[in-house]
Amino acid sequence: MTMGRHVWGLPRQMRRHVAGGLDPCHCDSAQAVHSPQRRRQNRPDLRLGQARLSHWKPRGDDAPLPRSAGAAGKMNSSGQEVVQVTIPDAWLIEHCSDRFPLKFGFCEAESERVQLTISRSVLIRSNVSEDELQADLKAGMTVESRSDGNSFIICGSQFRLIVRPSNGPVSNVPTAVVVSINPVMVPRRRYLVQPLSVSIEPFDREAKCDLPRLAEIFINAKSVRRKRENLVKQARRQLPPADRRAPQGNRKLAAIVNRNAGHLLALLEALKLRVTTAPEQHVTGTVVSCIEGTLTLTTASSSSAIDTRSKQTIATHDGRLIHCRVDEVGSDSANGRISLIVPAELSIPPGTQLQLSQIQRFALQPNLTAVRSFLSGNVDGNWNHLAGLLCQPGGLPPFDPPSLPYFHLEDSDLQPGFQFSEEQKRAIAGAVHTPHTLLIQGPPGTGKTSVIAETVLQLIDRGERILLLAPMHVALDEVLLRLSQEPSVFPIRVSWTETKVRNDLQRYLPDQVAATYLRQARTPDKSNAKIWRQELAVIEPVRQAVASYLDLKKQYLDYDQTIRTGSAELQESQRRYDEAIKVMSDSEAIDVKQAVQLHEQIRASKQRLEHLKLEQPKISGPGRIAWAQATGELKQRIRTSERRLAQLRQRVAAISQRTTAREQEMFDRALDQASLRERFARELIDAEQNIGTARDRLAEARDHLSQLTGLDAETVEDEHWVSREQELTAQIDTVTKFIKLELRWFELTGQADGRPEHEISELFGAQLRQSANVVCATTGGAASLDDVDFDTLILDEASRVTDSEFLIGAVRARRWILVGDEQQLPPFVEPTDEHHLHALAASRLVDRKRAKDLAAATDLLAVQWHEELELRAFRRDAVVAAAEALRATDQWPTHRRSFEKLASRLGRRTQERAVLKLMRKHVVQSLFERCLPTTSRGLVVRLTAQRRMIEPIASLVNQPIYNGAFTTPPPQETQPSVRSFALPAFRTPVVFMDTAARGRDACDQHDGSGFINELEADWVCRVCRNLEDVLQEQDQSMSVSVLTFYKKQAQLIRQRLGHPHLGDFSRVQFKVIGVIDSIQGQQSDIVILSFCRASIRPRLSPDYGRWLQDVRRVNVALTRARRGMVMVGHRPTLERLTAVPKAGRLYQHIFEMLETRKDVMSIIKDAG
Repeated sequence: MTMGRHVWGLPRQMRRHVAGGLDPCHCDSAQAVHSPQRRRQNRPDLRLGQARLSHWKPRGDDAPLPRSAGAAGKMNSSGQEVVQVTIPDAWLIEHCSDRFPLKFGFCEAESERVQLTISRSVLIRSNVSEDELQADLKAGMTVESRSDGNSFIICGSQFRLIVRPSNGPVSNVPTAVVVSINPVMVPRRRYLVQPLSVSIEPFDREAKCDLPRLAEIFINAKSVRRKRENLVKQARRQLPPADRRAPQGNRKLAAIVNRNAGHLLALLEALKLRVTTAPEQHVTGTVVSCIEGTLTLTTASSSSAIDTRSKQTIATHDGRLIHCRVDEVGSDSANGRISLIVPAELSIPPGTQLQLSQIQRFALQPNLTAVRSFLSGNVDGNWNHLAGLLCQPGGLPPFDPPSLPYFHLEDSDLQPGFQFSEEQKRAIAGAVHTPHTLLIQGPPGTGKTSVIAETVLQLIDRGERILLLAPMHVALDEVLLRLSQEPSVFPIRVSWTETKVRNDLQRYLPDQVAATYLRQARTPDKSNAKIWRQELAVIEPVRQAVASYLDLKKQYLDYDQTIRTGSAELQESQRRYDEAIKVMSDSEAIDVKQAVQLHEQIRASKQRLEHLKLEQPKISGPGRIAWAQATGELKQRIRTSERRLAQLRQRVAAISQRTTAREQEMFDRALDQASLRERFARELIDAEQNIGTARDRLAEARDHLSQLTGLDAETVEDEHWVSREQELTAQIDTVTKFIKLELRWFELTGQADGRPEHEISELFGAQLRQSANVVCATTGGAASLDDVDFDTLILDEASRVTDSEFLIGAVRARRWILVGDEQQLPPFVEPTDEHHLHALAASRLVDRKRAKDLAAATDLLAVQWHEELELRAFRRDAVVAAAEALRATDQWPTHRRSFEKLASRLGRRTQERAVLKLMRKHVVQSLFERCLPTTSRGLVVRLTAQRRMIEPIASLVNQPIYNGAFTTPPPQETQPSVRSFALPAFRTPVVFMDTAARGRDACDQHDGSGFINELEADWVCRVCRNLEDVLQEQDQSMSVSVLTFYKKQAQLIRQRLGHPHLGDFSRVQFKVIGVIDSIQGQQSDIVILSFCRASIRPRLSPDYGRWLQDVRRVNVALTRARRGMVMVGHRPTLERLTAVPKAGRLYQHIFEMLETRKDVMSIIKDAG
């Protein structure tokens, strides 16, 4: 086996493993990460020196279920099963720790001894033993501050603790008191950090635990672990490539995954080949302006072919090549208009001719990457659950969620009186507590957005990070708008094109958030360190003066107290001495008194002698003789006194032999009291000397303090100065921390070493993605979140998302909540990709002699198409042209092999049609629509009560589409703004304007590749202008959407209404004037719908009006209005659309309602 180019950078065990001929991507480990069953329980230990290589062994036949289908075994030529394994993560960790020693070195949290104070009642109430709790936290934990700022959350893999900081009543040390213990509903093992030890202590121990410090170091450790794991992932990606197969929790599920996802992977790879083999596209344009990094070009033709995400290169007038990015593509009359982001220093004069080159981008590359990650087991959640959702949703185990005690939106000031229905509460509880997935199905207006918003808030309370995805920007913005006012939400809105985000929500774009923070943040040139140091220079002397004054005041009071106490004790000692002397005979008392006096004389003489010795160096000349005489006299006096004292002691000892026990006791007491009296006298003398010094120093300190503060220190109470000292100390500590934090900020952001501002902004934006607890993106935009993982993925508008599109976000999350309505619009299919596959299939039919030419082959495959009969000619031409272009290039053999590989996987005789059916299954049909019928009932919650629109509008679709499960509550239970509105000319809120009376003038016309209906466009404009007049008279405004089924008809209506300026309208606020696909997820007060197609022929082809027979599209159109609905169409044509039975029943029901409910509906024969 040829060793890959990365092999020599790996540890010795890994190099030997690769060189020995085993596939490095199919090794396995009992301790590895890639277990689909226990992935999160078996996270790699990312600590330095913890690579447990001795635990690794390849799996055999009686080993537990393998982690990947590659480990399921292959049969060799001898018929024996060969077990394939993956590189153990321990080896990768060892490799990374050698290569990045600083990132895999010491982590403070891993050496922390955590001591928690818990009462017995909390343990009993939580039904948790000390051993269970201690073992769970010791295995790994996180520590975070709660939003209230008064408590903390300590979370292990099984238990979640609310902990309150406190101080021991005796020792006053900081402690961590556990208030409550709850089970963790969703395991969180990914970035748990293992402390050195965890102990559970009773209250009387007052075990020290500084919670703020603990939270800080564990947050730092969490970041370290995330970085370590990213390095390990990167190392794994650098391994030599190999055949990656799906992990398997059981062989049956793995086989289904390998078949279904393998087909999808081959399909996406065939589509990718179209882009990778395509030549560059070139557009010539004229410079309009080049100002501050924005270059604007005009082109001679439409610029619609320009992809805003593809790489662009400009060839300038002087021969330079400049890389740029497309900011916006538009049109100006007949010309195209392109705005490019270019280097700020670039200067090109207007009128210069430039050539723009574009390397085509494969739009489905994120889908392809996600499918590969899923097949290789590289997912953040439980692989079995994700595989079950995709391939066997009926096999996922149901659950019974507990009810929730509190709902944020019901207590919100933004929606006073808002209440969730019982079915909405069940949906929220299920989404919060599901261990794997939940499907929430709800028709329009049933509160899906509110359910999503409340679910996000509930999950944030649990400390989760949420990935909120939707295929359309509008749906995301609706949810983010609900969440933007909640203080606990820190959202980030990710988008390739900023202009597609609502203006009032663009502040949540990473660049905008980063710019806001950086504007508010400190920079070195605007550092406050100098000001803070000057502040310290003012504060510190005052604090020192106050502290010095209080210390001297305390010394003075202590000396004064010593004098008072010493005087009292001296008097008491004298009294006791006198009592002892009284009981003795006169001669004995005289001897004792003389002994005491001699003792005091000797002490005084010795002190005088010591003083003379100290003065000797200062005496010179004749003075030395006097000094010698004085010391000699003192020594002689001391010797004489000591001899006399010795004689007296002998006499005292003789006396003690003659005295009684009582007399002896009094005699001893007299001697003791004499000694005490001597000591007290000395202490009094010292205290009197010290208090004088202290009095002088105190006066100086008082005067100095008065000068600094302007207060008379002598008249101000001491309590004021004690409080003032505490305030100044706290102020100094705060300012000092500010200086350190500012310096640390400069270091973290790279400003300390002069990093450019744009790099700092990019770094900050990346950190924001890591820090946000809600990240909102389109399903495709989630591909930019490579280094971020999530606890829960919430997918809105799931009915428009395919399997591969879902996987882009799903592989990054551990639970998946799908919200949608299968009766609304299906996923969008890129026509170019669809035409490419049809072209490949047609070419293969010709090569196999199943068709005489490409046109005939295309006609054979046309049964797969769903366009209307008239439009098939345009599609047929596009497919034939694509096939001819493929066969004319030298890349045709490559494309043919790719298609044959894909077709051979299906194993059918009619492989070309099978490929197209496969495309429809995985690229056209949504995952939500496919999973909903087969998912366990316990994993599906259906919402049925709508509050968006008035009941007459809802009744149009209730029975024919939702079989009666689309109810409307009484008017008093709906919002006040949901009240019917009717134009005076119509008198009812629901109107059908029938053009049939106009005969041939009512018929539609071809316009290029589409259809228009001028009569309907005229009537629509009349209704809009009539509405404008009425609203001006009533002095009110309303939101209005004008919808149609055809793009050409939408363009015609926009033109006649004066788009884009719409100068004739001030009260009518147009939200959408376009095709139905552009409004899903939105609503308007009034909707005006143009059906466009009209024919007076007695019989219609089954393929006629296929868009009008798409029930899901009609459903969306009919359910966007809240207060009024105006339909403009040709009734005879609509009544004859019976090729799709469900569509026929829908139109029949609509006209029955129009005829029978004349109090709220009416049919108008002429626009008047």
